[in-house]
Amino acid sequence: MTGVSQDTRPKRPGSATATRAELRLDPQTGEVRTRSGRTTQLSDREMAIVYWLALGAPPGRIARAVRTTAGAVTDTIAALSGRLGVGDASWTLSLTNGHAPTSAHPWADRTAVALVRTGIDRLGPRAFLHVADQGTLSGDEVKDLVRQAVSRLTDEGIGKGDRVAIDATQRLESYLVAVATLLVGGVVVRLGDSVGPATLKKMIRQTAPSITFSARFAEIGPGSDAGRRVSFEPADDRPDFTTWLNVGGSGVDPQVTPSPSDPALIGFTSGSTGEPKPILTSHEAVFRSTEIAQALFRFQPDDVFCTTTDVTALSAFRSLVTFPFACGGRLVVPTPDARRHPLALALVCETYGVTRLTAVPNVLRGFLKAKDRIGRDRLARLRTVFSGSGVLDGPTGQGIRDAFGVPVVDYYGSREIATAVYADPDHPGSVSSDGGWPAQILLRLLADDGTACAVGDAGEICVHTDCMMIGALHPGDAGVGDGVDPASGWYRTGDIGRMRADGRVQVLGRIRDIVKTPDGGLVSPLEVEGVLNAAPAVREASVFGWTDPEGVERLAAAIIPTAGALETDGAKAVETALKTAVLTELGPFKVPAHLSFHAELPRVGRDKVDKRRLRAALEASVGTRGPATTNRTDG
Repeated sequence: MTGVSQDTRPKRPGSATATRAELRLDPQTGEVRTRSGRTTQLSDREMAIVYWLALGAPPGRIARAVRTTAGAVTDTIAALSGRLGVGDASWTLSLTNGHAPTSAHPWADRTAVALVRTGIDRLGPRAFLHVADQGTLSGDEVKDLVRQAVSRLTDEGIGKGDRVAIDATQRLESYLVAVATLLVGGVVVRLGDSVGPATLKKMIRQTAPSITFSARFAEIGPGSDAGRRVSFEPADDRPDFTTWLNVGGSGVDPQVTPSPSDPALIGFTSGSTGEPKPILTSHEAVFRSTEIAQALFRFQPDDVFCTTTDVTALSAFRSLVTFPFACGGRLVVPTPDARRHPLALALVCETYGVTRLTAVPNVLRGFLKAKDRIGRDRLARLRTVFSGSGVLDGPTGQGIRDAFGVPVVDYYGSREIATAVYADPDHPGSVSSDGGWPAQILLRLLADDGTACAVGDAGEICVHTDCMMIGALHPGDAGVGDGVDPASGWYRTGDIGRMRADGRVQVLGRIRDIVKTPDGGLVSPLEVEGVLNAAPAVREASVFGWTDPEGVERLAAAIIPTAGALETDGAKAVETALKTAVLTELGPFKVPAHLSFHAELPRVGRDKVDKRRLRAALEASVGTRGPATTNRTDG
């Protein structure tokens, strides 16, 4: 999977470098065309089968994807071959609204274990892992440490399918355990680093790991839910990691070969409730999302990867674990201070020559606020900034490009499409403002009545993809898979989007968040947040719908102002300027009817703003005291 070029631009659909295909499919209409010009109309299930067959999936895997039997899949393929006049042994496919689905690896080899093992085996004496402010390890040193961790996990009885809980914070110890867990066939449980003790305990109870590595056992408390315990910090009542690793080991390497469909990771989603829900991610999803990113952005052996995000999301996990192994590059584990402060992060990027940075949108906004102090030179080595695990607004992406000369590749961080819809690095917009390319994903937009949307019309995003998470850990839990069509396997994501004429898909937001304005129009809070977040007086904005005392649905905005903004200009003046900015950019019906200033905003899991609490507080305030004061500041 090593790249061959430093060109970071993704290949365009239909370009000369794209895969030549026997079949060309329009997922919106269901029409498929052969090279000879023969066309036919496919059902939802037939479209999905053609997609999975082009990816080289075996009948059993296709059957699970489309919710039928392997025999039915085989029969459908034979029938389609006759209708299309093509052989049924080897199909390639191009999509009218995305990159051609293809893989250079046999399906059985598409596992995180295969990817990591290949990367580990080719490590050598050159520097590989920089632990900021602590030192640098060569590839051979990392290889020896990982092998020792593999041996110790094996001696602990950890093998295929066993769950290993690890603090998600970035540190050498958590990195070594995560890599070793994959190599023994275990499942990495990524405990949230920024969550409180109650949520942390719920994560452990819900996943019941065989062994837990953490620095927070004082908060976890006694009990057997965590299994065996190894502390990342020195402790009197349990072995610390250094002692555990250096006990020795049998030296056994289990050489595990999991199936691509087996779980590799368990992360957590909070949804709108704030309750952590364990979600499984397959080996196939880890491998293929890495392979797709490598093909699109052509990572090089001289690339240096760094991420500010703790390993609670697939985006950060790939940046820390799989991307460097995919291309033979290097890895930087930043200091805790660098994950919080833009100046410290810029210094890390300069010191270690970071070329590919993964960061959440708030980090990028911090770069812009401090651009005069950071300067252009400190980020001069960056080739690409990847923005994930949150919604990037267009002005921030353009601002990073203008200030530092580096393209920002946005991928929408809300649902399963996050690792398969990428914004164009040659285009200044984000996925939410201007759209992104569906990268090897079967995607269509459906109206409320289930019919396909025309270009430019908003509808629910429905997908088939091998980069998708498996589903909820416990049967009956809300999570991935709730919206799967039992007749075809298409997944209704709950995201609202529109298809642009050039094939990019623009994600407008979540169905539950869309606000119907008094004039009957539909507004996505994301686009209003984008305008507000671009304002110098705003550190962070959260926009949500609320119902006023007359029963009219309106927009509200909760703002964390930048330091000194209110004192310098006055709250009323700042409010007027922000509303004027929205009016100018988006029109009168998208101006928030209520705007309030806060020292902090309520949060749910993974640091998401709890809009439900904001809405309830506003409606309670307006309902009991009449019109609320817009210039309020609270904590």
